[in-house]
Amino acid sequence: MVTDGTQVKILAWYDNEIGYVNRMMELVSKIGANLGTQAT
Repeated sequence: MVTDGTQVKILAWYDNEIGYVNRMMELVSKIGANLGTQAT
């Protein structure tokens, strides 16, 4: 976007869905391992 004819404004978006999904899978794996080791 050009403002006042002298400045340029750039908006950028980076979406890291794969990184988020990998992190969630690690969390689910750890929770599952903890649930499996608890005595009921």
